[in-house]
Amino acid sequence: MKIATTLIVWVYLVTATILEVVIYSEFPGSTLINLSIGILAASKAVLIVMYYMHLKYEPRPIQYLILPPTFLVAVLILTLVFSVGH
Repeated sequence: MKIATTLIVWVYLVTATILEVVIYSEFPGSTLINLSIGILAASKAVLIVMYYMHLKYEPRPIQYLILPPTFLVAVLILTLVFSVGH
């Protein structure tokens, strides 16, 4: 992995984290804000897995091994979100 790629990913992670904190401190509790923070967090997680855990450079079948747990986590989070108010 090139040093420039690592630096670009790191700058994005830092910028997205600062953006999340600023957005939440300015507009707490809004559904749209929570969704945007979730999207930023998901994009950061993808970058961390792909670059810092070197999944981008693995063979394609190994890359697909991450899909079932990701789907399961998404289902569990959605189940939790929709069951909290009941």
